[in-house]
Amino acid sequence: MRLFVGLAADHLATEVAGRLAELTPPAGGRLVPAEMWHLTLAFLGEMPEMALSAITQRVEEYALGQPPMGISFGRVGAIGRRPPIRVWALSSDSDRAKAAIQRAHEMFRPWLPERELRRPPLVHLTLARGQWATEPKGHAVDPPIAFRPGPVVLYESHMQPAGVRYERLATFRLAR
Repeated sequence: MRLFVGLAADHLATEVAGRLAELTPPAGGRLVPAEMWHLTLAFLGEMPEMALSAITQRVEEYALGQPPMGISFGRVGAIGRRPPIRVWALSSDSDRAKAAIQRAHEMFRPWLPERELRRPPLVHLTLARGQWATEPKGHAVDPPIAFRPGPVVLYESHMQPAGVRYERLATFRLAR
């Protein structure tokens, strides 16, 4: 099972749809369906099915201890260190969101791949995937897109020829 933990963001569909001309990726990008939008907190990768119960319990603990927050996405552009770039996303410098990702990394440390532990928190919402030989230029989003994250979700990622599909395995509301 290929697992990750995220904050659901599918309720942003209406606002993003109204600003799609401003947010559309360069040619060659494939839009991610709104029902798959999320802010990744912790990418766990391949996990044995027998770990699912313990991970689900930890996701619930995370949700119960994570207060709601607002995040503002102020840029849209490519995310990646070197070509080919594969992700076109809204991004944010939100300290609260970075802290939420750090907290997730601490709570899910036993299951995180080493490279995830070394990676600094990157607050982003993937809008499209593609392959661009050079880094496409991004730009500021004005006014920024405000985001009030939905529930904490444990997702399973299914790789398919037509692209990836995410299945929600468990969903927990944030603390009040």
